[in-house]
Amino acid sequence: MSERSTILWEHPRGVLTRAEKELGLGVISDLQIDRAFRLICPDTMLREAFLSVIATPLTDTAEIRERQKITAFFRDNPALLAKLTDLVRRIAVTKNAWDSERSRLLQSRNVNPTDKSMVLWSARGTLVLTAHYLKIFIGCIREMHEALNMFGCAEGWLGRLKDRLFAVGCTQDTAELLEFADKIEKHLENAHTYEIEFDFDSELRMSPVFLREFRFIQTVKKEQKKPKNPLLALFDKTDKNEKKPDEQKTAEEEPVMQVSLGSTGVEWGLEIAAKAVSECDRYLTSFIRTLIDTFDDLEWELYFYKAVLMHIERLRERNIELIFPEMLPCGENVLEMESLSDLLLLTESMSVLSVVPNDVKISGTNGILVTGKNNSGKTVYLRSVGTAVLLAQCGIPIPAKKAVISARSRIFTTFAKSEGELDAGSSAGRFEEEVAEIAGIIDRIVPDSLVLLNETFQTTSYDEGSDGMADILDYIAALGGVYVFVTHLTKLKNTVREKGSAEILKTSDDPRTRYKIGRESDMI
Repeated sequence: MSERSTILWEHPRGVLTRAEKELGLGVISDLQIDRAFRLICPDTMLREAFLSVIATPLTDTAEIRERQKITAFFRDNPALLAKLTDLVRRIAVTKNAWDSERSRLLQSRNVNPTDKSMVLWSARGTLVLTAHYLKIFIGCIREMHEALNMFGCAEGWLGRLKDRLFAVGCTQDTAELLEFADKIEKHLENAHTYEIEFDFDSELRMSPVFLREFRFIQTVKKEQKKPKNPLLALFDKTDKNEKKPDEQKTAEEEPVMQVSLGSTGVEWGLEIAAKAVSECDRYLTSFIRTLIDTFDDLEWELYFYKAVLMHIERLRERNIELIFPEMLPCGENVLEMESLSDLLLLTESMSVLSVVPNDVKISGTNGILVTGKNNSGKTVYLRSVGTAVLLAQCGIPIPAKKAVISARSRIFTTFAKSEGELDAGSSAGRFEEEVAEIAGIIDRIVPDSLVLLNETFQTTSYDEGSDGMADILDYIAALGGVYVFVTHLTKLKNTVREKGSAEILKTSDDPRTRYKIGRESDMI
């Protein structure tokens, strides 16, 4: 149970570096996905889980398709998602309650270590508490397995989760453990006799003792017998008949001691019993901690899927078509979307009919260059492309009629800032900061990256900006990246056209087709 269960990735992800987090959150902020989801998902906890997941999009197409399947399954079976979320939340709440009660119990029992009966009493109380909560945890695990089984989850990541839940909560070993925990909770506090397992090392030192059985024995007053050796009286063998040599215990068998609290040597018996009870509590506590750790991330992962379902439901309510794109491996360099709409406008507009969809196509070129007047839809186009690619690589449906997208190893954005948005305390102007941002992207870019550039170098002279950006775009392409660049730099358009290195688009000048973007020959 050491590996954590997950339904977001093929394998649990490691801790992200600070740079990775900042890169992902920066892209989300530039694309204003966080702003859109404030309306889509008002629940702060669900929204934070969602944003933290999409900050690290998937790159393996098999993983993307598997997440698409889970999203579609939860979309069609929302009751399962609600049930699983309730159960993992119950585990988290129960864990907090257990930790709180355990801490309070330990603090309230200031036991004198020389008082063996009080030490045993305290150890028994702690073990009874642990057994009680173990039953609750196992019960939740079994309910989760039953829910997945009832909804027919036999394959993929959900099937794998069901198998893990079965292995933890539904085996014969677990049944015996539950039976023991139930007996602890109901009968341990009245026990008089303790059956304890132990062993000896090569130097005949006793190993940690472990509670194997305990009983309440109704005793009657018996006739006084000749006193026995106190040490012998402490060891009450199960079979009191003397064994023959060939019946002696083999080396593989574990010694068993029966400690009766009414026997001679009661102080030492109390001490051994307390140690055995404490060791049993340590074992059960370790089991619970491992169990919780195994399924600890599920609550956060299910919150992600709940936010995705809210995204789907929000757009469904507005009669917006959503599709899961066909995903191709990195290196295919395909980005084709038909009638793609911008998510932010779809969520904020009073009428979705006012949101103009556009087509996107990159196939075999270095990227797309978009020109046009102010307020003609260039930035919205760029944002819609970036949002669609990011959501698609996270297994989330996008607002389009059709889409074929090759996964991108990384996504970079640089959106022009107003003077009021420049970094506080920086003496650099907007141009200097843009140069620094571009340099940072160049340093981190890898093959099959997608670079989204919005009005970069618009504050410098058009000739200098065009020449500088022409070299930058060529360098991005040489490093294996693809770009979408919206700009006013008309000279750059001519340079790119001469090279034939990118698709050149422009916004419409016709008021009747405002916000439509296409090839220059089509946008007269």
